[in-house]
Formats: sequence, C-alpha cells, structure tokens
Amino acid sequence: MSKSDQIALGRNQGLDLARRIVAQAQQDGIDPLKALDMEIRSRHIIGIAVKMTKSEWEKEFAAAMELAYKAAMVIAMAVLWGDFGWGGVKRLPKFCSAYLNYLMEIGRQNTSITELVDLLADKAGVHVDLAEKGFTADFRKAKGKDRIA
Repeated sequence: MSKSDQIALGRNQGLDLARRIVAQAQQDGIDPLKALDMEIRSRHIIGIAVKMTKSEWEKEFAAAMELAYKAAMVIAMAVLWGDFGWGGVKRLPKFCSAYLNYLMEIGRQNTSITELVDLLADKAGVHVDLAEKGFTADFRKAKGKDRIA
C-alpha cells in the first residue's frame, strides 16, 4: 500500500470514528461537538490510539476485565482443588463467594488492590510486588491473623 493510500485509509477511518462518536452523542442527547472534543481530550490524556469510540472501548475493557477475573478464579479453584484437595461441595463454593465479595468491594471502590497488597504484607507476611513483571511474592512470618473482609 502506497503512502498516499495509507493516508487516505487513515483519514477514512478517522471520519468513520467521528461519525460513530456523533451518532452516539445524538443518541445520548449530548452536543456532538462537545462529544468530539471530550473524545479527543480523553485520547490525549490516556494515550488511546484505537479505531473505536470511548464507549466502545469501555465496553471492550469491561468485558476483558470480567474475563480476567473469571480466569483468575478458575485458576485459583483448579489449584485449590488439584493441589490442596479442596472439595467442590463445601470449600470451593465458599472460596468463590469470598472471591466475588472482594471483587465487589473493589468495584464499589471500598478497597483497592494496593490496599489488599498492603494488608497481606502487614497481616499475612505475604509481600507482593505489583510493579515487577510477572508475579513475585515474598512469604514471611505473619504479624497477625486478621482477615481482610
């Protein structure tokens, strides 16, 4: 594809994105120019360079987050069942319920992942580095037996 064809394709994709932003704004009862301005500002702030509107991106992000939470739960349950002998009648359902409670507390912004990391370090002696690539945890002697929720 030649340089001029790439420019034309980018221009057409940009116009299509603008059309979808305006259509969504009209559907939501928002001034289309204001919606375009807000979209441009938010893209500059968070560095999004995708061919979808903010609302489309938020829906995709929410779906990806839900899948990640479910995948994390399935992996945790598989480990608890396979490596620790937890049964599916009593302890695994109790774990799932507690896991979902933690997710809801985070969703309600009553707590955060950072607060849970700090609490685990302080009370359980488990030090997790969220900034490091991959996952590392340093297990030390716990200072207390308080529960998080």
